[in-house]
Amino acid sequence: MSILHRLSVGAFGFCLLALLPVWAPAQDTQPAGPAAIDIPESALKSGLLASHVEMVSKAVGHGLGQLREAGSDQEIVAARKGLLAVYSRYDSMRYQYAVAEEVAKGVPELLRLEDPRLQVNAALTVSQMRQVPIQPVLDAMLAHSNPAVRLYAWQGYRRIRLLVLAQGKEFAERMYASLAQAVAKENSLPVLQEALGMFHIESDAPRTISAQDFQQARKRLLGIFAGVWPRLCGKVAGGDLEMCACCRKGITVLRTVRDALASDSAVTQDVIGMVHGAMLSAAKALTAASPGSPAAAAVEPLLQDCENALNYVTRLRKTPMTSALATKGEVDRNLAVLSAVQAWRESLVAAGYTLSESSESQNQPATPSTSSAQP
Repeated sequence: MSILHRLSVGAFGFCLLALLPVWAPAQDTQPAGPAAIDIPESALKSGLLASHVEMVSKAVGHGLGQLREAGSDQEIVAARKGLLAVYSRYDSMRYQYAVAEEVAKGVPELLRLEDPRLQVNAALTVSQMRQVPIQPVLDAMLAHSNPAVRLYAWQGYRRIRLLVLAQGKEFAERMYASLAQAVAKENSLPVLQEALGMFHIESDAPRTISAQDFQQARKRLLGIFAGVWPRLCGKVAGGDLEMCACCRKGITVLRTVRDALASDSAVTQDVIGMVHGAMLSAAKALTAASPGSPAAAAVEPLLQDCENALNYVTRLRKTPMTSALATKGEVDRNLAVLSAVQAWRESLVAAGYTLSESSESQNQPATPSTSSAQP
């Protein structure tokens, strides 16, 4: 339900209607019985035969047909649950891979239908499948006109990103290109907030990926994030209150990314530049806001997050922004906040970090060097 709460009635009213069936109670409605699937355990372990794949194809085709023909919310939810029941029938990688392959063949048609309820439930089905065959569908979902579909695309990619990386450079490059193109165009705040979770990987390198390739993948993801960061910061500087919350999450992502790549000094440099750029943007927004206003209430925590992040990364233990935010009087506070940004700049330069000479370029920092890293 948290996603629903984040969608505004204006820009996302249409999307809200599309999302409602996802959480609507299925009641007693059940899809008609699918084609029987009976695969012996030996095949699930060693490999499916052609006859088994045919069973899967018929069952998935039945489920997709049920979803395509569903009319009521309850029928749509029941059809979607039926498809996911087919997928989870056996806890077998080979079996679920075969199901995902068949779903990937049929879902694009559903995504092209005009009914947003069918689009969203088809997208939700795909996002739950942790198998590489859904990658092309996720790419199509990222470019979909329905923001709810795009949100599920980011969720789905996050679930399979390690599997994609394990397939090799071709699959990884396709993922990077799709993510970069999608996030560069995205204007939906709920989707952007979901996307941020894609840009840091909490786990260690799996056995299927070398440590070096895994580190390079993390840098590529940071590079994609860095490419969109100036646009987000620019919206903050322009007074976009909702974007302040998005950037606060972004600061958290930057801290965790830097932790994972702490041995790379270039990454630390890039992260510091991005955080300081966000601080400058937030300071500009605050100086344009009245004390105690909703705008000030949205920006002040972001400024504090930026200072906390800079201290966390550099260990400088400086607090000029904390002191500035406590200053009384609108004029004095505004001057103190801008002075705090400059004080941080001077401290960072003195500590050996490089920041842009231009205030304007700080507000729109250049894409960090990590964006050019290759896996």
